[in-house]
Amino acid sequence: MTNEEKKLIKGFMFLSQKPILYVVNIGESPTLGDDLEGAVGAFKLNEVSSRPNAGATAICGKVEAELAEMDDEEAAEFLGSYGLRESGLVRLIRKSYELLGLISFFTAGDDECRAWTIPLGSKAPQGRGDPFRFGAPFHPRGNDSLGRAAGCRVGGGGARPGNAAAGRQGIRGAGWGCDAHPA
Repeated sequence: MTNEEKKLIKGFMFLSQKPILYVVNIGESPTLGDDLEGAVGAFKLNEVSSRPNAGATAICGKVEAELAEMDDEEAAEFLGSYGLRESGLVRLIRKSYELLGLISFFTAGDDECRAWTIPLGSKAPQGRGDPFRFGAPFHPRGNDSLGRAAGCRVGGGGARPGNAAAGRQGIRGAGWGCDAHPA
């Protein structure tokens, strides 16, 4: 379908045009990391998840419930014991952003870091839009000891000092920008 055709039918809001995410909930096992990686194929979702506007990922609900009750240090150790680098929630969010064609753009000042959800491929001036449409301030843990750039990295992005687009165009005016691509 061409972009022109997509524009013509966009107003009809067909259900078949909406992104669909298949989420497989698998059981806990000693090889959970490998099981999660291979779950999409094991449940024969490769074909449907490769269609336009479709994706698939796997989680272990029992592990996610346990992670929700832990602090960050315990959670990291717990994930490592299963051979995992990130939680199922993070994978789910990453896949959702990918399907919706979104990224998070982080801006950081002395006292806060903000996450702006913007369309993939947007430039800083296009992303700023209505500030109330975007997320609330994010205060990175240990901001005083980490500094502005490292504090932003805690939030998931890679800081670039002197990001002229963010500072010059007035998203925060701090001159620091972080691009976090959920890939």
